[in-house]
Amino acid sequence: MAELIDRYWRAANYLTVENMYLKEGLHKLKRIQYGDLKEFVSGHWGTCPGINFIYAHLCRYIKVYHRDVQLIVGPGHAGNALIANCQIELEKNCNEKNDSHFFRTETNPAYPGTLYSGGELGYSLAISFGAAIDNPKRLCVCIIGDGEAETGTVAAAWRCKEFMNQRSGLVLPILHLNGYKMGGPSLFSKQTDNELSDFFGSMGYEPFIVDGRHESMIKALDFAEKLYCMISAGQYARWPMIILKSPKGWTAPEYQNIKIENTLRCHKDPLKGVLPIQKIDYISKWLEQYDKGDLFDQDGKISEEISALLPKMEERICMGHARHHRILLNLPDIMQYGISNMNSSYTYHNITILERYLLEVMRRNPNSFRIVSPDELESNLLGSLKVADNNNRVLEILNENICQAWMQGYIQTGRNCLMISYEAFMPIIASMIEQYAKWIYQANKISWRYKVASATYILTSLCWENTYSHQNPSIVDTLLACQYPSVKVYTPPDANSLLVTLHECLKAENSINLIITSKQKMPQWIDINRAKQAFHNRIIYWDFFKSVNTTPDINIVAAGDYPARECVKAVRLMEEFELRINIRLVFILELTSLGLRDVYPTAICEDSFFNIFGNGPVVFSFHGYPSIIKSLLFGRRYHHKIAILGYRNKSVYSENSIGKLIINGNSRFDIALKAFQYLVEERKIDRKKYEQIKIKIERLRNNDKSGEF
Repeated sequence: MAELIDRYWRAANYLTVENMYLKEGLHKLKRIQYGDLKEFVSGHWGTCPGINFIYAHLCRYIKVYHRDVQLIVGPGHAGNALIANCQIELEKNCNEKNDSHFFRTETNPAYPGTLYSGGELGYSLAISFGAAIDNPKRLCVCIIGDGEAETGTVAAAWRCKEFMNQRSGLVLPILHLNGYKMGGPSLFSKQTDNELSDFFGSMGYEPFIVDGRHESMIKALDFAEKLYCMISAGQYARWPMIILKSPKGWTAPEYQNIKIENTLRCHKDPLKGVLPIQKIDYISKWLEQYDKGDLFDQDGKISEEISALLPKMEERICMGHARHHRILLNLPDIMQYGISNMNSSYTYHNITILERYLLEVMRRNPNSFRIVSPDELESNLLGSLKVADNNNRVLEILNENICQAWMQGYIQTGRNCLMISYEAFMPIIASMIEQYAKWIYQANKISWRYKVASATYILTSLCWENTYSHQNPSIVDTLLACQYPSVKVYTPPDANSLLVTLHECLKAENSINLIITSKQKMPQWIDINRAKQAFHNRIIYWDFFKSVNTTPDINIVAAGDYPARECVKAVRLMEEFELRINIRLVFILELTSLGLRDVYPTAICEDSFFNIFGNGPVVFSFHGYPSIIKSLLFGRRYHHKIAILGYRNKSVYSENSIGKLIINGNSRFDIALKAFQYLVEERKIDRKKYEQIKIKIERLRNNDKSGEF
């Protein structure tokens, strides 16, 4: 068996080198010529031979034990290894032209069986646990690279096994200890075998160190299977893990004074800077050592003996998991969960409208819906979700990175997940969400990939209701600056619109949804029916002001529940002066609807946009940083007078919400003053009257910080 595995491994290494450097399979070439070399080398070499080694042994393991294996590859530049193994699984003719579009350094959605891109390191192990949750028959094998093993997310992810139960699958971590990260030796490579065993033993694992021999890896996987049987029988608590020790750039020959194996040069293109004639000679020698006559038939197809090592098609690592069907949620009718009291004097904690609704979603979907949160549900007034959760549908860990990784693994394997967090700490995982947005962007271009559930985030404990260190609305800026069409930002003004927004987001696919909502008591504006209509329109025209049906002298626009409250109060304040002015008040439910349609498919049409922003001056009160509104409006036609008020990082002192809004220049008083200033400039009121109004409003601003209606 070891000899057959070695042949498979050599075939995978051969194809990896060939895919990196040659435009076509070598069987079509009598000898390599300069024109046969790719202009740009596709991918890296360093980690690939070790991954090929693991892959070959997993084929044997699956064939013997018939485990349902999902492979998650953490090393950042493993793309060529995966595509080589996919070629073998497909029993592809290796003479076929190598399409450079698909040969990339990092893993990506074009490679069947993959769940995440390895370009940004640290998330593979936690994603593996996310994929295993509620998958009792699944074994997620996670390859962790030297450099990746040094990241904080991996350090925390080792303990994720404490969250697994009998309804979850298993995770087999394989630390690929090849000695180097990109620029030097890795930390784990400096430890002795005893130190490694002690470290991972303290994490609750039973480590098996593999020295690079096939016999050693066979024993390791058989050892893992024995432990899994004991774990399933409740006889053992520790989980197996494997430490594969091998040289980086394994099997690259030392030839013509070129040394690749076990050096830093193997991390990227190991032949960069080598003269073409010398490069051709080296590649020829490199491929020759794998003995292709022992690996492929005369037509260039993988030999029948090697094919015999492959599991049956539905069990193969790449092809068996090329598609994960989404399990659609069984969602309740939201009509029974809405608020009926729409008296503007009635206040309500917006986020608590989700409590009964989410409990019912969990009850209806016991194996396909999860809520993750970084230890914040109690603070966010949703602690009852944990108390009433008999099926452990809620996972809390004080680590945003782990929560995001769990969500990705769970969603990418066909299920549905919701994350609830403080707004201020979401920037911790901004880059992770960006990476996932890149994944969705690529996946949408691949016809055979099934759509998955959207990643939905509820952001609460907002900047207007928390201490200065807990004020940071910048996650919106970060994601919208990237202009991903999959990203949507929702700013529901009240509880009913929040309920409808979440309901629709849980039905959505292949998108990233940010929902911003308060946990403090807020006024309630619209009933559930109007909220449903507003979601599809993306905007809400407020109709309880007498001037709404006339041509506006001033437009007041709000995005967010606090801005909605302040804008309504500002309009009421303006009406107290009994001036003959026409005010239009508009709430933006989906922030991305303000952008251009060639970026955001759900953007409102140009006529609707111009009706709001091109017909008189505008005062825009926004929940977060004003700059992101400016970027969304860029390229749109709007009135030359537009003021954008928002959060400006000024809330150093302990204040209530109205105090914070005043300090940041985004209160009802600031909105009214700016509106009156524009009305003076538009000659709708005279300056003398404006000066009198200004004095009165400024006096109110200095004295009134109650925020009550």
